[in-house]
Amino acid sequence: MNEASKYRQTGVNIQKKANMIWNIADILRGLYKPHEYGKIILPMTIIKRFNDVLYPTKKKVLETYEKVKDFEVKDRFLREASGYDIYNVSPYTFTNLVADSEHIEDNFIEFLNGFSKNVRDVLENFDFDREISKLANNNMLFLIIQEFNKKESYMGPDQFSSVDMGYIFEELVRKFSESYDEEAGEHFTSRDIIYLMTDLLISEDSVYVNLKVGHHFS
Repeated sequence: MNEASKYRQTGVNIQKKANMIWNIADILRGLYKPHEYGKIILPMTIIKRFNDVLYPTKKKVLETYEKVKDFEVKDRFLREASGYDIYNVSPYTFTNLVADSEHIEDNFIEFLNGFSKNVRDVLENFDFDREISKLANNNMLFLIIQEFNKKESYMGPDQFSSVDMGYIFEELVRKFSESYDEEAGEHFTSRDIIYLMTDLLISEDSVYVNLKVGHHFS
């Protein structure tokens, strides 16, 4: 496959994935206004990307955590176990979250709290934690997680590079910004999006947290 064909194929995959994620927002109809959908779908996209990237080394991370959880400094061991500069020490993934709908809110919060501090810092920028109870109380949290857990929602690095994820995120921001009847760059500039997705959502060698992105949907 030549470079031009490869680029076209990547573009198709990116558009298809962005459209699939965009369609998940239909679940929010009634509870949120269309211009508010991004408050849920954008952080959930990031969380699912992290989930899929870390899934292959999840067992090793949990085994390592049991050995080092009482250490004063344990970050290095957990990063080595995960293979990245991020990790999650909770027992949950999207797969077993959907296996217990009755406790979905508590389990999902534990899942998010299990991420390394750099990931939690990123998620705090979205103020997503205040939306979780609202979703759960309206029986939507489980439905959203269930949709993101479907096979077609997979976002692992073997299928989507960090650059791909940057463009997927950019396309989602464009769609949500249209709900505001504003320019796509009103809340995230294109450069911000690429930095966010490449620096935060796993480069193929390592992860670096860049908290210079100060804009978010509100």
